[in-house]
Amino acid sequence: GDNDRHAMGGGDRLVFVHAHDGADMASGQVLRGTRKPTDCLAFATRCTPEHPLGVTMVSSEGACAAYYRYRGAPAPVTAAPR
Repeated sequence: GDNDRHAMGGGDRLVFVHAHDGADMASGQVLRGTRKPTDCLAFATRCTPEHPLGVTMVSSEGACAAYYRYRGAPAPVTAAPR
């Protein structure tokens, strides 16, 4: 429920993340690989690296944090086929 809190360590900081049961929180499904971070209604709005709502946004290596960081990055340039 909303009262569940999980401590996440990240270097010298400790972040408490509230566990949400709402349909707009997809962190568990992102961890399982059944949804993309952009499928979550909270992604980049209520859930950001500065205010994470799920474990996948807390860690800089988490899927949501990576999507957040690189969401506006251009696609990588690939070599033309020969």
